[in-house]
Parts: sequence; structure tokens; C-alpha cells
Amino acid sequence: MSTINSASTLYYNSTPVRVVSIDGRPWFIAADVFKCLGVVNTTTAVKSLRHDEVRLTEVLAQRPMQALSEKGLRKKLMRSTKPEAHALLDWALHEAIPAHREAATTEEQAKRDTVQRLAARVAELEQRLSTLAVLAKGVPHPIQAALRTQ
Repeated sequence: MSTINSASTLYYNSTPVRVVSIDGRPWFIAADVFKCLGVVNTTTAVKSLRHDEVRLTEVLAQRPMQALSEKGLRKKLMRSTKPEAHALLDWALHEAIPAHREAATTEEQAKRDTVQRLAARVAELEQRLSTLAVLAKGVPHPIQAALRTQ
């Protein structure tokens, strides 16, 4: 099973096509691609692809699905006899992949910004704890003070 870094849903002629980022590369959910072509049986459609062109992946904790690498997508669409396959390939190469990469880059930057904000907050809280520890050194603990008075 593959680890997905990011996912986006793009639309080809109003048909949703999910694109996931695995190890920094775009992978297209095969069922969505073949739906655009009117192909129903995804399992049969991907049988001719090599292991580096198709892989099983989970999208948002759903059941495992076949995903096509960019190379696998090109191979399937270039070999297809369906006229819409070449238009789908043009869309994927010129619109979908750049849009997915931009979304993935934006998402990664947002994650980095969040990590930086959290690190700054942790540093601030550590500084406050240090200050409190210094201030508390000379002050007896309330329980210790109560035991001394007994």
C-alpha cells in the first residue's frame, strides 16, 4: 500500500478525476480515468501495465484502489483507440498535472508554516517554564510548607 502525501480532485468534462501525490509524484485513480473513457472494468484495463505504472493505494481511508503513474497514464491513453483518450491525455499533461503540483506545493508550504508556528510556540512556552523554574527555586512548595508547620 502506498503513502499518499496529498490528494486533489480535478474535473475533466465535469467528471471528477482524483490525483494523489505519492513520493512527490502524481498518480491518477484508474477508475476515474477509465470512467472518462467509458471503460467499466478497471482491473482488466490495468493488466497490461508494469508494476511501476500501476499500484494499489488508499484514498482518504476508502477501500484500496488502482492508481496510474504519469507513465502508466500516458501508455494507456496513447494506446487507446478511443478518440477522447488523446484529449484526456492533453488535459492531464497540460492542466491536471500542473494544477495538482501547484496544490501539493501550496499544501506542503502550509504544513511547513504550521510546523514553524508550533516550534515558535514551543520555544516560547519553554522560555516561560524556565523563568517560572528560576522564580520558584526560592519558594517552598505548599505541601512542604504544610508539613513543616505540623
